[in-house]
Amino acid sequence: MVGQLAGRHSRNRSTWSSLMTSRFSLLALALAATACVSQSTRHDPAADSTAVVAAMDAYVAALRGNDAATVSALWTDDAVYAALQTPTIRGHAAMDSLVRSHLSTMRITEITVRTEETAVGGDLAVQWGSYSEVVQAQQGAPQPIRGRFMFVWRRQADGSWKVARGIGTDATGL
Repeated sequence: MVGQLAGRHSRNRSTWSSLMTSRFSLLALALAATACVSQSTRHDPAADSTAVVAAMDAYVAALRGNDAATVSALWTDDAVYAALQTPTIRGHAAMDSLVRSHLSTMRITEITVRTEETAVGGDLAVQWGSYSEVVQAQQGAPQPIRGRFMFVWRRQADGSWKVARGIGTDATGL
């Protein structure tokens, strides 16, 4: 009887050992797979910050060039923009309509953007600062405008950055 128990215990220990080895192998495989996925989604914050600054430079250049298509293309499909004394703009179609409407009736003859900070975390970046521009309507005198802005940029599937959220304030009187 003792032999039978000892034999059963040995078989159980062997089964238990095999089971634990299999579980540890599966765990190791899962961790390795996770590490591979993590490696592929890690980003270099300095490079990301440079890319966001470059996207803002493209945005400003498009405004300066009165290029509504490029300005609009730099906003996400679910974009939201809020400014003083205007309704909140929601969605790419509404943003596209606003940009095309504004740039068809006026021209930005001068624009300077001063970014105070660009902070990147994962697939989002926050950028804030101030701007000054001179807007020339089709009729009328040029109008200088100063203000502040905050953009939330979102990394796209292709690695590019687009504005997902934005807010602008008019600080002309300040």
